Amino acid sequence: MKKNYSRFDVILLFLTLTLLGFGILMVYSASAIIAETRFGDHTLFLKKQFLWAILGLVMFYLSSRIDCHFWQKYSRLLVLLTAILLILVLFIGKSVGGAQRWLRFGFLNFQPSELAKIVTIIFFADYFDRKRSKVNNFKKGLLVPYLLLGLLCALILLQPDFGTSIFIGLLGIVMFFLSGVKIKYLLGPTFLGLVFCVFAVHHKSYRWVRILSFFQSFIDFEKASYQTKQALYALGSGGIKGVGLGRGHLKLLYLPEAHTDFIFPIIGEELGLLGTLGVIFLFIIFAWRGWRVSLRAPTFFSHLLSAGITFYIFSQALVNIGVSCGYLPTKGLPLPFISFGGSSLLCSLFAVGVLLNISRQTKESISYKRY
Repeated sequence: MKKNYSRFDVILLFLTLTLLGFGILMVYSASAIIAETRFGDHTLFLKKQFLWAILGLVMFYLSSRIDCHFWQKYSRLLVLLTAILLILVLFIGKSVGGAQRWLRFGFLNFQPSELAKIVTIIFFADYFDRKRSKVNNFKKGLLVPYLLLGLLCALILLQPDFGTSIFIGLLGIVMFFLSGVKIKYLLGPTFLGLVFCVFAVHHKSYRWVRILSFFQSFIDFEKASYQTKQALYALGSGGIKGVGLGRGHLKLLYLPEAHTDFIFPIIGEELGLLGTLGVIFLFIIFAWRGWRVSLRAPTFFSHLLSAGITFYIFSQALVNIGVSCGYLPTKGLPLPFISFGGSSLLCSLFAVGVLLNISRQTKESISYKRY
């Protein structure tokens, strides 16, 4: 098959850079007050995010120039490295708010669970490409990836990071489905995963309170969690056009994590319904272009990889927005490219670079049958 390396998806590139630039702007708007209050430097989070953006753009450029099949060659090594980092963070990781999720490298903190998301996609794309003929043989084709998925989720849950553990489990199931695994082989492990989730929620009282608050909020808004109420106040007070960039009030120490997990409500308050719809529209276009790339990918591996990356970015955006609007229980998933957080930004930019590399390899339309 003849490949064309001279072109890439310009729309994907434009969307990524637009979201990145907008994110840097919103991080400063959402964090300036809290940075000044707690650290005496209103630009602290802006400078950190800008530094991570520079590092991320370097990774973005490199991953867009390196053939995606390079990552296939080292997929098992990447999984091993990720598992080691996830184990190390349990012993020597930096603890914040009762969670031990970060490894410190010089003056930067890195979250291995963010790396686990993209490595899960790479490994499963490689594994199911190699084991395509055994994709519906549980013992010879599915046992190993299920065990690996369970191991990664367990290591992340020990930090503890329930939300990311659930997300990686979902990411793995989606990769199984895209690879052609029959539904009957997904139902059993998925059910066991759900049972384990119920057990994990009951095991920690704060998780159970969070779930109860979510369901009670549909009956009585006053019983909703504090974060959800403040987020909805912010979204509602923005109206159609918003109160103006930098003029929001809910970020003034009312809405926790305003520059990280709950940055979407700040967008709603300051830029209004038009601003939030604009962000949603950008992610929808991103999903369309990413899926288009996956359908035209030259190999089954690159097809799975690009589809997984598209789901990885879009689903995180969907969950973050759903949580901000009160449609999902509170989870610690960032809004890709926009929320403050170096690990997420670095991994997201790397992933989109890989997606752009795949978009450069062919212009032909290819359809993949599920086996």
